[in-house]
Amino acid sequence: MSSASLVLEDLASGNFRLTRHAIERMGQRTVTRADICNVGSTGVAKPADDGKIKVTGVDLDGDELTLVCVYDDGTLIITVF
Repeated sequence: MSSASLVLEDLASGNFRLTRHAIERMGQRTVTRADICNVGSTGVAKPADDGKIKVTGVDLDGDELTLVCVYDDGTLIITVF
Protein backbone atom coordinates (compact mmCIF):
# COMPACT_ATOMS: atom_id res chain seq x y z
CA MET A 1 0.00 0.00 0.00
CA SER A 2 1.36 3.44 -0.91
CA SER A 3 2.07 6.12 1.69
CA ALA A 4 -0.69 8.28 0.15
CA SER A 5 -3.21 5.47 0.71
CA LEU A 6 -1.95 4.95 4.26
CA VAL A 7 -2.36 8.65 5.00
CA LEU A 8 -5.98 8.61 3.81
CA GLU A 9 -6.67 5.53 5.92
CA ASP A 10 -5.03 7.09 9.00
CA LEU A 11 -6.90 10.36 8.58
CA ALA A 12 -10.27 8.67 8.15
CA SER A 13 -9.74 6.52 11.26
CA GLY A 14 -8.41 9.38 13.41
CA ASN A 15 -4.99 7.74 13.68
CA PHE A 16 -2.76 10.80 13.16
CA ARG A 17 -0.55 13.23 15.03
CA LEU A 18 -0.51 17.00 14.72
CA THR A 19 2.41 19.40 14.73
CA ARG A 20 2.15 22.51 16.89
CA HIS A 21 1.84 24.53 13.67
CA ALA A 22 -1.13 22.41 12.51
CA ILE A 23 -2.86 22.85 15.87
CA GLU A 24 -2.43 26.64 15.59
CA ARG A 25 -3.85 26.65 12.06
CA MET A 26 -6.79 24.48 13.15
CA GLY A 27 -7.66 27.09 15.79
CA GLN A 28 -7.38 29.94 13.30
CA ARG A 29 -9.53 28.17 10.72
CA THR A 30 -12.02 26.50 13.11
CA VAL A 31 -11.02 23.00 11.98
CA THR A 32 -11.77 20.04 14.25
CA ARG A 33 -10.38 16.51 14.42
CA ALA A 34 -13.72 15.35 13.01
CA ASP A 35 -13.22 17.67 10.01
CA ILE A 36 -9.81 16.09 9.42
CA CYS A 37 -11.31 12.58 9.60
CA ASN A 38 -13.89 13.63 7.01
CA VAL A 39 -11.10 14.84 4.71
CA GLY A 40 -9.56 11.38 5.01
CA SER A 41 -12.86 9.82 3.94
CA THR A 42 -13.57 12.24 1.08
CA GLY A 43 -10.12 13.33 0.02
CA VAL A 44 -7.56 12.72 -2.65
CA ALA A 45 -3.91 12.37 -1.65
CA LYS A 46 -1.15 13.60 -3.94
CA PRO A 47 2.49 12.83 -3.05
CA ALA A 48 5.02 15.59 -3.74
CA ASP A 49 8.69 15.25 -4.66
CA ASP A 50 9.74 16.49 -1.20
CA GLY A 51 8.04 13.54 0.56
CA LYS A 52 5.03 15.51 1.73
CA ILE A 53 1.52 14.39 0.87
CA LYS A 54 -1.15 16.97 0.06
CA VAL A 55 -4.67 15.78 0.86
CA THR A 56 -7.67 17.74 -0.40
CA GLY A 57 -11.21 16.88 0.61
CA VAL A 58 -14.18 18.43 2.40
CA ASP A 59 -14.84 19.13 6.05
CA LEU A 60 -18.09 18.31 7.84
CA ASP A 61 -19.69 21.52 6.52
CA GLY A 62 -18.84 20.56 2.93
CA ASP A 63 -16.12 23.20 2.61
CA GLU A 64 -12.85 22.31 0.89
CA LEU A 65 -10.01 21.61 3.30
CA THR A 66 -6.39 20.81 2.45
CA LEU A 67 -3.92 19.06 4.73
CA VAL A 68 -0.17 18.73 4.26
CA CYS A 69 1.09 15.51 5.81
CA VAL A 70 4.14 13.28 5.97
CA TYR A 71 4.09 9.54 6.49
CA ASP A 72 6.81 8.04 8.66
CA ASP A 73 5.60 5.15 10.78
CA GLY A 74 2.25 6.94 10.96
CA THR A 75 0.70 10.14 9.72
CA LEU A 76 1.86 13.54 10.91
CA ILE A 77 -0.16 16.59 9.84
CA ILE A 78 2.06 19.60 9.25
CA THR A 79 -0.58 22.21 8.40
CA VAL A 80 -4.19 22.73 7.37
CA PHE A 81 -5.68 25.33 5.03
